[in-house]
Amino acid sequence: MIDYVAYLRSPEWAARKAAALRRADDRCQVCYADRWFSRLEVHHRTYERIGHEAPADLTVLCAHCHDLFHRHRKLCG
Repeated sequence: MIDYVAYLRSPEWAARKAAALRRADDRCQVCYADRWFSRLEVHHRTYERIGHEAPADLTVLCAHCHDLFHRHRKLCG
């Protein structure tokens, strides 16, 4: 089992996170806030492939949308 906190500090995660941000054009994939407006975070849609994530496993969210998701387990409605 991978140490998740240690993984989030690793160069491998930094590279996957940077790639996800590039694919999303440095914008939240829900509200389209950019990195100048809000802190962007990369959310794991699944933890099945931690350390070997596919691009579709990751979603870029602003801090607000990420918080909403984790509080309500959904992004809208």
